[in-house]
Amino acid sequence: MSLVTRHSSLDNMHIPRIYQPIISSQTIHTLDQAASQHVTRVLRLREGATVILFNGNGAVFSATLLAPEGKLAKVRLDKQLEENNESPLQVHIGMAMIKGDRMTYALQKAVELGVSEITPLATEHTVIQLDANRRDSKHEHWQGIIQNAAEQSHRTRLPILHPAMSLAQWTQQVQAAWKCYFDVYATTTLGSVTSTPASVALLTGPEGGLSRGECELAAQYGFTGIRLGMRILRAETAVAAAISAVQLCWGDFR
Repeated sequence: MSLVTRHSSLDNMHIPRIYQPIISSQTIHTLDQAASQHVTRVLRLREGATVILFNGNGAVFSATLLAPEGKLAKVRLDKQLEENNESPLQVHIGMAMIKGDRMTYALQKAVELGVSEITPLATEHTVIQLDANRRDSKHEHWQGIIQNAAEQSHRTRLPILHPAMSLAQWTQQVQAAWKCYFDVYATTTLGSVTSTPASVALLTGPEGGLSRGECELAAQYGFTGIRLGMRILRAETAVAAAISAVQLCWGDFR
């Protein structure tokens, strides 16, 4: 397909968006099993319905659902859309793992608010303990949450989900123009930061917060302690608040 149409995703706000990691170069594309079930059984779309496909790497297509043939749905790729809904600020969040629905919420909000990379972290106060098998299953589960949130929020690119690691590993290896962790006892606020970074690494803690030792370790690797107000935030709230704050300062909230 050679036709490329420039548009805003707002033009297609109510059209279902479907993530397909590989989109056929042919006119007819077969949806994978999960997408086929979602389109036919959950959304109950019929032949002729319009959908938007995106591959998570910037390619976005308008497509038409074809008559069903077997268990897998097929669509006709009508045109490629020139669409970019990503923030100019690259945000990599090191997110301490938290329990159950709170982790789901934190991941969803991170995606909706425009992060580019996510790394789940094990910290001193982390309740979740992952062996090798649980680490793989959790990664797959979290990847699904990220995919669904990207579809819902009209992301053009799928945030990268890195394997879970320790806070010590992440703080030593993460690269960004500016790095910070959030600490109610810190004296520095975002308003006092004079630089305009193109990339930011954010470190957020678990239910019990970061320990003083972890804050000191992060500081050794270039992280600045930042205060987000005078109140204690729940772990999942801190994720949304931190991302929103940096997007307002340097991202697409300005």
